[in-house]
Amino acid sequence: MGLDPLSWAVIGSAVLGAGASIDAQRKAKNQADDAAKQAQQQADKATQEAQKQNDIMTNRSNQRRADSSAATPGLGLGTTMLTGPQGVAGNQLQLGKSTLLGQ
Repeated sequence: MGLDPLSWAVIGSAVLGAGASIDAQRKAKNQADDAAKQAQQQADKATQEAQKQNDIMTNRSNQRRADSSAATPGLGLGTTMLTGPQGVAGNQLQLGKSTLLGQ
């Protein structure tokens, strides 16, 4: 039942060849998987950047400002509970000062 050395060499080279082929396939598959993951990460990053820019533009176009007139309906400049709805004239608020402090 003994095989001659040439037969063993053929069998050994076939086994090594199959092992090398399997290893090469595994490496190729890993490289393809890595490339796919990297491409997916780049696509996700680009999508996030596009979404961020879209949010910025939406926020710029939909800026909201407080409606201060709704807080004091019908009340004018210098109106308090003491002065009533007629308020205080603007020239009376200057008090003769020439600086901008207190304004």
